[in-house]
Amino acid sequence: MAMKVWAKITFPDANAEVNRTKSALEEVQALIEVDGINNSLFELEVAAKKDYDLALVLQEKIWAKKITFIYDHFKSFHKRDLTVNSNDILSCIPEIIIMDDNLALMVVPSADEIKAAIFDLDPSSTPGPDGFPGTFYHCCWSIVCPKVCLAVQNFFSEGVITKGFIPKIFAMRISILLPRLISEEQDVFPRGKIISNICMASELANLMHSKSFGGGLALKLDIKKAFDTLDWVFLFDVMHKFGFSQLFTDRLQQIFLSSRLSILINGGLVGFFGVERGLRQGTHFLPSFLSLLKRSCVAR
Repeated sequence: MAMKVWAKITFPDANAEVNRTKSALEEVQALIEVDGINNSLFELEVAAKKDYDLALVLQEKIWAKKITFIYDHFKSFHKRDLTVNSNDILSCIPEIIIMDDNLALMVVPSADEIKAAIFDLDPSSTPGPDGFPGTFYHCCWSIVCPKVCLAVQNFFSEGVITKGFIPKIFAMRISILLPRLISEEQDVFPRGKIISNICMASELANLMHSKSFGGGLALKLDIKKAFDTLDWVFLFDVMHKFGFSQLFTDRLQQIFLSSRLSILINGGLVGFFGVERGLRQGTHFLPSFLSLLKRSCVAR
């Protein structure tokens, strides 16, 4: 509703003008069908066609203006904002990741590990940047295996970024470390955990009406656009506090910076632009990183 109000205020109603001029042209042409052509009707038809053509041109210009406005809005939204110094918040994070963990994270993956990551993908998942869904690689693995493995291994050995399954491999490796990084009470993001906080929240709500010294207070906190506004610098600061190496976070930053977004308007893609913050919902990293952030900031 708010978008409709904004559009009416910002842009003229070109569709109404197109419909009005089209109706006027059809009325003149209907008169010509009945009475036949004459100088007066001929001039009216020419004028009506001119008005209709101008209305179509205006409609096209307004649509182009809307597309540019929407594109610029989302492009600026994904630019990095200024962030405050978070050293005081992060000072309580213990260093848990040791050198052996960092070496294991950055070791060149074997063909078996790459295959395990690919076959862990949902076969019916949305196609990735290469345009192929998971089922393609499952069915054609014997054919694409050599080139896929070479591309992934080059990233770990030489830092050559490639659109592929590197995020999935990193996510699988980080998931092994998560039990040491997150608290037992955290139930929201870790894969495989039962969400018991729902029962706890229900019990606390029932206790709100019980008499207690000082009364009771319940707060529900939510972060607007939490996925899209996640600051990468803050995320990497958290990871460094936990003990993740600079090399590992540099590789993650390479993957993040390689992302490109496009806006889908009226069924067509409009432009491509880079992002400087946020994680796409559904990305392999998301549960692991949000678990780290929750423990580092909220849980403490």
